[in-house]
Amino acid sequence: MELSSNTNNGSLIAIEGLDGSGKTTLLTKIRESLIKMGYKVVCSKEPGNNVVGDLHRKLASIKDVDPYCAALNRSRVYSSIR
Repeated sequence: MELSSNTNNGSLIAIEGLDGSGKTTLLTKIRESLIKMGYKVVCSKEPGNNVVGDLHRKLASIKDVDPYCAALNRSRVYSSIR
C-alpha cells in the first residue's frame, strides 16, 4: 500500500459491502497495517458512531421481528441520526 508522505493531508478509505462480507475484518487488517507504517488511523462506522447509530445497527440485525415493524423502527431511528 502506498500513501502520500505529506502529513498535512489525510486520506479517506471507505469500505462498503453486504452484511457478513468481511468489512470489519478488512478494516482491522488495513488499520493494523497503516499503524505499523506509522500512520495515525481514525475509524468510524455508518450510520453514526454513537448510541443512536449503535441502536440502528442492532435493530437492523434482528431477524425474528415482523418485517413491517422492523422497517418502520429502522426508518425512525435512521431519520433521527440525520
